[in-house]
Amino acid sequence: MNLYREMISKGIRPDVVNYNTLLIGFFNMGRVGDARKLFDEMQSIDLASNSYIFASFIDGLCKNDCVLDALEFFHTLEISGCELNIKIVSCLIDGLYKSGRIEMTWELFHKLTEKCLVPNVVTYNIMVNGLCKEGKLEKANGLLLDMEEKGCIPDVVTFGKLM
Repeated sequence: MNLYREMISKGIRPDVVNYNTLLIGFFNMGRVGDARKLFDEMQSIDLASNSYIFASFIDGLCKNDCVLDALEFFHTLEISGCELNIKIVSCLIDGLYKSGRIEMTWELFHKLTEKCLVPNVVTYNIMVNGLCKEGKLEKANGLLLDMEEKGCIPDVVTFGKLM
């Protein structure tokens, strides 16, 4: 944060990459309040309308036990007509699953096609991992078949979860 203040004091305007790095850093240190302030500042100067920033914000909230805030933010993006991508949705799916909100996770996963989004290997790995942790190996194998049918190639992580 000191480097950020020094940049500002010297008239150097941080770019999206600088802001995103700071945002992730705040979340990694558990400084959710500072991350929110920084995000608000980014919005005020129109630097927060980037899918990488949105994904980082949702991921950071989820990793700091603010999953419902992340979900609310996601719904705000939907309502505002923001173009969502699979990275943003996958971050939320991961957060929902890890917080034990299994039903909400599956609802969001099934809504992907409504949003014209195709799950990628990361999204499928999150779902397969969740199913395996629940002991639902048959369903996980079924998801693997679905994944392959839809042209998404499983990776070493996918198979590692199923072993």
